[in-house]
Amino acid sequence: YLPGPDDTVVLDIAYSIYMKFEEYTNALRVALCMDNSQ
Repeated sequence: YLPGPDDTVVLDIAYSIYMKFEEYTNALRVALCMDNSQ
């Protein structure tokens, strides 16, 4: 776990990587952790 705004940066990078490789299930899981409705 990362403190402060660093966790959102890491989750955003993970989301981008999952979308790039068409891992939509994992991308959705990360988006839910970010509380993001993209």
